[in-house]
Amino acid sequence: MKRYWIAALLVLTMIALLLTGCGGKKQKEAEDAPAQPQVQEDPDTLVCNNGKTTLRFHKEDDKWCWVDDVDFPLDQSYVQQLMDTLYSLRDLTALGKHDEMSAYGLEDAKAYIMLGDPSGEESYIYLGNATDGGNYMYDGNEENGLYIAPATLMEQISRSIYDMALLPTLPQLNMENMTALDLVTSKKELHLTAKDGAWYSENTDVTGKMSAATDTLTKLTLSACVDYRPASGAAEICGLGKDAAVLTVSYGDSMTFTMKLGTKRDKSGYYVTVNDDTTIYLLSAELGDTLKSLATDGI
Repeated sequence: MKRYWIAALLVLTMIALLLTGCGGKKQKEAEDAPAQPQVQEDPDTLVCNNGKTTLRFHKEDDKWCWVDDVDFPLDQSYVQQLMDTLYSLRDLTALGKHDEMSAYGLEDAKAYIMLGDPSGEESYIYLGNATDGGNYMYDGNEENGLYIAPATLMEQISRSIYDMALLPTLPQLNMENMTALDLVTSKKELHLTAKDGAWYSENTDVTGKMSAATDTLTKLTLSACVDYRPASGAAEICGLGKDAAVLTVSYGDSMTFTMKLGTKRDKSGYYVTVNDDTTIYLLSAELGDTLKSLATDGI
């Protein structure tokens, strides 16, 4: 009987040692594994600095706004794309811990992203030197390691605020809904009417001569925001003062659309304003060239 109890005790001791060893191994592995980058779950504050410029955003009623001007027409999709990229950082695998952060451009990193929640808690993502596929990244937590953030992250925080503007939707013009066109410059005026799919100038059918302009009007869209709430004199610098070509299109049931066409900004397009909006936008060179030619040469 004594031998039986001794043998049983040895078996129980071995089992206890094995269980203790397995638990200790798992615990050690967990302690050695770097934590994943910390990203706020539901932030209401977002600050982006690409090393040169800083953009600050705040979220109110599930809508992000630009802190410097809360009325700025911010396209929410751009902020959402950035947030999606930030949330994806949680899946990154650490390269390991590194003491010499200066070798990666992270000791005094200029580029960073800060997220804050309503309680005041903040988290940071720092971006350092560019590397294959992105930039070295550190989340400010000494317990965490070094990561490589996707290239899209630096690209997204390097947008200007005007790149994030929601552009006005222009009316869908076609020969079925246009009724008249007026194009006025400081030197000449052009007045046309549209009826039954044809353009007329003083009862003369000029539909053929207007084919390029008609095609342009049906494709009319803005390509970029250049200056929101421009300073005094900015419109004149862009050719949108007294020398601008003023296009007015009547369409539908007594509706009108007005566009001022200014000077050309290299190959990127023409400065324009729309209706009563003082914001300066850009019209593609392809569309602007046709309207400019019509304003200069007539038909």
